[in-house]
Amino acid sequence: MELRLDYFKENVEHFSQSHFIINGIIHPRNRDVYIDKMVDYFNNLQSVRGITLLDYAGNPIYSNLTLTPDYKKHYYLRPVLELGKLLIMLSRNNQNFLIIAPIKHYDTPIGAVIVEIDLKDMLSRILPSDESEFYRLFCKDKLLLTHNFQDQASYILACDSLLQTKQLPLLKKLGIRLEMGKLQSVHFKPLYTLIKQLIIIGCLF
Repeated sequence: MELRLDYFKENVEHFSQSHFIINGIIHPRNRDVYIDKMVDYFNNLQSVRGITLLDYAGNPIYSNLTLTPDYKKHYYLRPVLELGKLLIMLSRNNQNFLIIAPIKHYDTPIGAVIVEIDLKDMLSRILPSDESEFYRLFCKDKLLLTHNFQDQASYILACDSLLQTKQLPLLKKLGIRLEMGKLQSVHFKPLYTLIKQLIIIGCLF
């Protein structure tokens, strides 16, 4: 998951540095020509929900989302638009990662690109699909997503707080924690089978 998020981060950085995107900000008349090509390519990446471009004041000037959020109202964009820093955060509904990168012209921020990554779709592509295995994703103590988890079932916990290690700086900074496990009955099935076989052998001899 860390690697996937880092992959998106690098792609968003390259996207924001493209001369097509920079020219699209500087030359509004040719904006559609410059930007559409880049957005069409980038939007083909798996799990990308939408792309929005902001001007230097944080107002949207392009978006392929059906309903463009008011990013300036709901998110603190000053580090990006004034200081030129890249930000990664969770959306307000905790369903998407937001990667916000500055668009610079001669090292001066002139806007920003915001890419929304569908969190559930991203996880579905990298985590096991076995119905006997579950995962639950937390941001600090808040449950964000759950898959295959049954409240009444007994599980063997495979990992907990794995995403808080030093090797995963992006997810650690976001306070993301992943819990994974397997149904106890499935996990111990080979052992139960072996015990039954030994009992049968013992009865025969």
